Amino acid sequence: MPAVRLSSRLTFLYKFIFPTVWILGFAGGTLAMLRSGEPMAAGFAVATLAGTLFLSATCFPLKSVIAVQDGIVVSNFVRQVKVPYDEIVSVNENKWLNTRDITIWLRSNSAFGQRIRFQPYSEFTLRFWRDHPSVALLRERAGIALPTI
Repeated sequence: MPAVRLSSRLTFLYKFIFPTVWILGFAGGTLAMLRSGEPMAAGFAVATLAGTLFLSATCFPLKSVIAVQDGIVVSNFVRQVKVPYDEIVSVNENKWLNTRDITIWLRSNSAFGQRIRFQPYSEFTLRFWRDHPSVALLRERAGIALPTI
């Protein structure tokens, strides 16, 4: 089996660049509004804090994931870990977000914890209710049955 990149090639951008630029931009705007005495400064500060918390929960945990013959190679761009397929308990996809983040749950803790989140590569489809091919591939290789509703 050849290696297959499951995560987007833009993961570094989504994990580091976008949230950093957004947070610094909004924080700078908030400071400028506070210094000028703008009446909307408090609301902008709340929006900056809420956005920072949201980005911290959605962007910073993203990992790069590559499926290889005997497991997945997971990277946070500093450290790389190999996780065998038999460690994967479940694979879930968030179809409500435009980015369709995927979460891999493991039997035991890895170097990145028991949960690995990644943004899959882009795939254009009008059948948004279907699982992303990355989810199907991981479930197949890990021997996980499709969840029942």
